Order: sequence, then C-alpha cells, then structure tokens
Amino acid sequence: MDLFQVKKENKHSVVALQLAPILDIFIVIIIFLVLGSFSKGVAVEVPTELKLTKATNDEIVEISSEVHLFYENNIEYIYFKFLDQKLRYADFLTDENLQNSVLEKIKKYNSSLASQAKLGGINLNFVIDEKIKYKYVFDLSEFLRNSGFENLSYISEKEYRK
Repeated sequence: MDLFQVKKENKHSVVALQLAPILDIFIVIIIFLVLGSFSKGVAVEVPTELKLTKATNDEIVEISSEVHLFYENNIEYIYFKFLDQKLRYADFLTDENLQNSVLEKIKKYNSSLASQAKLGGINLNFVIDEKIKYKYVFDLSEFLRNSGFENLSYISEKEYRK
C-alpha cells in the first residue's frame, strides 16, 4: 500500500497526507527555535583594569635574519641580508673557499646575537623566488641548517613584497 494513497471501496484513489510525522518535525523545529532564541551565546568580558605588558629593555632585537634566493637577469643569486652580501648561486655552489668564508661569517654573526634571540633557536626567514628550482632551495637550506640556523621560515617572493 502506498503511503500517500488511500483506496476507497469504489476503486477511486484519494491522496491523503500523513500528518503525524509532519507534526513531529514542526515540534522539533519550534523547540529548537525557542531554545535558541533564549540563549545568550558566548560573551567575553574584558576586565576594566587590564594593563598590557611593556618592554623594559630599550635594546632593539632583530627577530629573524633573512636570506634571499632569487633570479636577476636569468641568473640565480643569493643575498645574505644580515651580512649584506650578494653572491651568484653558481659561484657559491662550486667554490668551496667561498662557502667556507660565508660559513665563518654566519657563525660569527650567530655568536654575536643576543642570548634572548637564541632562546627558541636561531631564526631565519628564507625568501625564495617562485621560479627557483627545488634542488637549489634544498641545498641552500641544508647549508643554512649546518651553519647554525635552527628555525627556517620559507617565504615566497610574492608574499614578501606585499
């Protein structure tokens, strides 16, 4: 027997709607709306005497050093911003003396950082042009990790320029 059809004795079918399920659904909806309208939601109360902390030290601390790996005139370059040194990536990759001199400068720089800057590890922002090959990024990341940087943040050149 079909749910919506009731057969009469004279073989005419009459469509009848079952009201019990519809009433159940309406009762649930009404209860939900009534309870929802009386709830106040979540309120955050900020104390009136809230005082924000202030730095007591006037010393300026550089949060993170930066290294840029980018293209310029179809040539890959590395720019160590904290050393103010720009190098061709191909020269840096092949010249071991150049790598050692940069490594010594980085270690000297890292040792000169304030102890507060080293608390969570030495941070480095690694800004990368989107056209750079992944192998170059990986190799330079490994070099930077071995030179003493513990936390590398990878930033695309587009994000950096915003």
